[in-house]
Amino acid sequence: RYRAIYSVSSHDSFRIMEKFVGNLEDTKEALSLRNALDRPKPFRRFKDALYDYPQLPEAWFTFEQKEMARLAEEWCEENGIEVEWV
Repeated sequence: RYRAIYSVSSHDSFRIMEKFVGNLEDTKEALSLRNALDRPKPFRRFKDALYDYPQLPEAWFTFEQKEMARLAEEWCEENGIEVEWV
């Protein structure tokens, strides 16, 4: 009757960051974020690099929110849960 809802794995979170960087194409911002992901502590470095570019944080949080919603929808479908998203 109940299903456990687990947090998003660090692997999935990392893939979301990679996808965001991929959408930036070949820009200096993309290079900086890609370098952050290739170094130790990629989550911290990604956030630090993100704030080096004033236009990126809002774009990142919007992108991340959409990806998290997509993951939630997939999880519901996989578990046979019908949801009315509002």
